[in-house]
Amino acid sequence: MEQRLERPSGNEPEAPPLPLPADLRPPAEDPDVERLLGNLEKLLDEEQGFRSKVRSLPTATRGLVAGGAALFAVLCVFLLVRRADFAAVRPWQLELAIGSYMLPLGILIWRLLLPLHRVETRSEHFAALITASFALPFLWAVVPPRAIAHVLQAADIRRDCLLLGLLVGGAFIALLRLLDRAADGDPRSLAMGAAAGGLLANLALVIHCPQTRFLHLALGHAPIGLLLLWAYRRAARWGAPPRAAPEP
Repeated sequence: MEQRLERPSGNEPEAPPLPLPADLRPPAEDPDVERLLGNLEKLLDEEQGFRSKVRSLPTATRGLVAGGAALFAVLCVFLLVRRADFAAVRPWQLELAIGSYMLPLGILIWRLLLPLHRVETRSEHFAALITASFALPFLWAVVPPRAIAHVLQAADIRRDCLLLGLLVGGAFIALLRLLDRAADGDPRSLAMGAAAGGLLANLALVIHCPQTRFLHLALGHAPIGLLLLWAYRRAARWGAPPRAAPEP
């Protein structure tokens, strides 16, 4: 005699759950997936605190902070260590030099602080922008504004340009790193941050140093961005967590 099995009612609390078909059962947990999820949870835990709050600010707010810091740095140089012949320079001459640095600097800040989902994927655009930003100070060294050139006295010769530029550019890079949402070791962010720091440093030196000699500009002004890039990469490499050994 054939025996019929009745499906337990859902209202019966003691009824055992029905077995799922084999094709509907959840797959066994993958060890690699568990490891990746654990690493993600660890990164989220580490992003708590002041740094996370700053990076969670709207893009416009972070851009205003970066732009305000750049203007503040230039203002400090103007008030504390501006060039001796500043009053003798015509306004349009300084505007030409300052504007040539401000425009690419603003573009770099905007591109660097864009939301990650809006970042342009074409690498050639970023490469052109970064290359132009590093090359601009060398262009000013080769073809300085002759209208700004003056006959210098020995007391007017600046010997602290490289140090001042590295301090200004390095501090600005640190601020951009705090505001940028990209990963700390992202090569594009490293290059754009160093280029922005080099442009701001050379902008400050326009206010600080009256010299237009090629040797001084080529050694004390123009290479600051490249030096910052070298130091920035080494710092990022030292701060990166050690790679885990591959599992056998």
